[in-house]
Amino acid sequence: TLRWPCGKAVVCTDAFTHVIPWMRDLGQWLGAREVTREAIGLSLRSGASVVLVPGGQAELFATSSYSKQVRIYRGHRGFVRVALQHRARLVPAFSFGEWELMDNVSMEGMQRWTRSWLGFPVPFWPYGR
Repeated sequence: TLRWPCGKAVVCTDAFTHVIPWMRDLGQWLGAREVTREAIGLSLRSGASVVLVPGGQAELFATSSYSKQVRIYRGHRGFVRVALQHRARLVPAFSFGEWELMDNVSMEGMQRWTRSWLGFPVPFWPYGR
């Protein structure tokens, strides 16, 4: 959990980060929760702000630093519904150019298969500037 001027903030991270033991332990020690309707709802009911970055694995494998196109998966809208149900304020924040800094090893067939079976892509080896 973080301290914000308006109170406590909970960072929600991708399920992938809660699978690898040392990443899960560090994230949970820092107060991070998995991005689920239940975790977001629990955080909002407790009076905390929720910090999350829409996007994830779908965009990770569809965007590269050498491409002029940025792809956005339109299915990431569930957090808006949860915020409306809890009468929470949505504060949009924009970030430009981060996709130009990092790439991931591209083994699309294997990564798609392991993502469907394990819930996260293998191999996952980000590299960049």
